[in-house]
Amino acid sequence: MLILAFDTTSERGGAGIFRDAECLASVQIEGPARYSVTLFQNVERLLAETRLEFSQIELYAVANGPGSFTGIRVGVAAAQGWATTFGRPVCG
Repeated sequence: MLILAFDTTSERGGAGIFRDAECLASVQIEGPARYSVTLFQNVERLLAETRLEFSQIELYAVANGPGSFTGIRVGVAAAQGWATTFGRPVCG
């Protein structure tokens, strides 16, 4: 199963694409976390690096707290948006 997992709950968040338990690619946030911009840029970078497309992701896994309210909101909203668009499940 291809999983896009990400954490936007703190300044040290990041994202990764996994095939089951194997990490295919990951990125850790360096510097100030502006997730409303950087999350989408980093996910696009991961997809390009793994030569995958959004439609191939089978599960969206998102950190849902504790942490920054705004960061949690950005992450959960992104996961729900992608999951709804592609008809995939979300796991918090």
